[in-house]
Amino acid sequence: MEHELLIGGRYRLLDRLGSGGMSVVWRARDEVLEREVAVKVLAADTSADPDVLGRISAEARAAARLRHPNVVAVYDYGETEDGGRAGPLRGIGLVGGRSLSDVLTAGPLPVDRAVQVALDVASPLAAIHAGGLVHRDVKPANIIVLADGAARLIDFGLATRQTGDDQDETVVGTLQYSAPEQCGLLKRPVDHRSDLYALGRVS
Repeated sequence: MEHELLIGGRYRLLDRLGSGGMSVVWRARDEVLEREVAVKVLAADTSADPDVLGRISAEARAAARLRHPNVVAVYDYGETEDGGRAGPLRGIGLVGGRSLSDVLTAGPLPVDRAVQVALDVASPLAAIHAGGLVHRDVKPANIIVLADGAARLIDFGLATRQTGDDQDETVVGTLQYSAPEQCGLLKRPVDHRSDLYALGRVS
């Protein structure tokens, strides 16, 4: 056990599961509902950035609106104190498994498993797009592969609404998996096709 700290008035941090550019994910115990969850906590060195805070809040709202078995559920959104500074946290479903990026370190997946992962990600993407959203960061690190080979889509920090209007020129997402319009090579709005391009790159 790495750590035992109660944050947000209810989550007791147990083990560090992973970290990214903006956040750290912990396995935690929800002391109110008495169950284990994953808690995503904004990294201390980015919590003062209003753009980052906005992305974390948008991720929570976007993911909470979705009801799909292949999307990790959002349970809670709140704040915690870190050295006297408030920062956001998010309680999400605890899913056993490994990221696809970790799985791929052992080599390419067999064709049947790769097809299953692609189908498991395409299904929630269809639901996201039907709701007028674009994920914008489909990549192996944001796909969790369970022990039975099924896959779950995570991380809605860059999700945005499909408006059909010209969008700003800010490049977001992971370049290796970004469609030409998402990395600024084509002057057209990012829409559902951008996610499908990324899924094709992953596959």
